Amino acid sequence: MKSRTAKYLVIPPNREVIKNEILPTIPGEIEYREAIGAAEDYRVEIRDGESRLTITQYDSGTLMIQGVSSLLFDNTCEVLDQHLAQAFSERAARFIPGDQERQAASAYLDLPESENEAVKWLREQMAKRRQTGKA
Repeated sequence: MKSRTAKYLVIPPNREVIKNEILPTIPGEIEYREAIGAAEDYRVEIRDGESRLTITQYDSGTLMIQGVSSLLFDNTCEVLDQHLAQAFSERAARFIPGDQERQAASAYLDLPESENEAVKWLREQMAKRRQTGKA
């Protein structure tokens, strides 16, 4: 299984809400762990069956989800998506499994034109589907 990572930006007033109200709604066993580094606000491990992931809130505001491709990873991101915004490059990168693959794609995803190109491609694909009746 390939590793996956997702990043969100959480402003200070929302950190306790995410930690105490949103994270407990994610299915699975939640265990609050000791922060490892001085830059960490908190660290949480979630297990559901064989799946496991780690959520780390950093003092900088970055909330990082680390795990492997799994339903738990996807469900966790879906819950967080309802409450937090994510940059286009971060949202796209989270669907790319594997560290090397993600690094290679990130160089492109960080370019200003990448979002416009992605929207253009999506609209072209939708137009093709409408033309062929596969909408």
